[in-house]
Amino acid sequence: MNKNPVVELRNVTFAYDRKIILDEANLKVYPSDFFSIVGPNGSGKSTLIKIMLGLLKPQKGEALLFGQDTNCFNQWHRLGYLSQKATAFNPTFPGTVREIVGIHAGIKNGLTRRMTGQDWEKVDAAIERVGLSHQRNSLVGKLSGGQQQRVFLARILVNQPEILLLDEPLVGIDAEAQESLQHLLEDLHNSQKLTIIMVTHDIAYASQTATRLVCIHHQRIFEHNPLDYSKSALQERGLTQLYHFH
Repeated sequence: MNKNPVVELRNVTFAYDRKIILDEANLKVYPSDFFSIVGPNGSGKSTLIKIMLGLLKPQKGEALLFGQDTNCFNQWHRLGYLSQKATAFNPTFPGTVREIVGIHAGIKNGLTRRMTGQDWEKVDAAIERVGLSHQRNSLVGKLSGGQQQRVFLARILVNQPEILLLDEPLVGIDAEAQESLQHLLEDLHNSQKLTIIMVTHDIAYASQTATRLVCIHHQRIFEHNPLDYSKSALQERGLTQLYHFH
């Protein structure tokens, strides 16, 4: 049985001040894909994610979510977005892990509603899912960068999205926290069949984990077998200078 794409770009062209970032870009993301996006710095990886989210509008072409143009799409609860600067958190903000996740659980269609007991059960389940139950009453500003990243992931998961869009989620956290978060994302994908779209510089991780992998280069999107982007394969092709490994 054929699956319909949950995210699709059709001949998308996007430019900043006449500088073309994407030119006639096409891609399709299907349910349960672990879809990694790689490419040199400045190639347009974050731009691509923002177009998918409707935060940026292409000058030409179409961006679709669940078959609907992002210009008229309104079911944003079906998506969860973790931005590149999620860990840039004000350390003096007086909010606990449970409160931060709870704020997001109480938002529906852009409006804040009264939290129910069932909502708080979902909050606690999301916090447990990311392995922070023992820190649920801790101030978020006192946590490590890796723990903060898990808090913001829990804030997304509490509303049970169908797609996670992650923009460099491993940046700014130490190696141990990176590895822990990598395992968590793999588990979410495998156990819950979540569709994950992730921008990353960690080609080694992408080549081992992604079910599909695209590279942005010279304004174009190229899809490759993830195994073609293993460290040894890139070394053979003389491309390791474009990327770095963890």
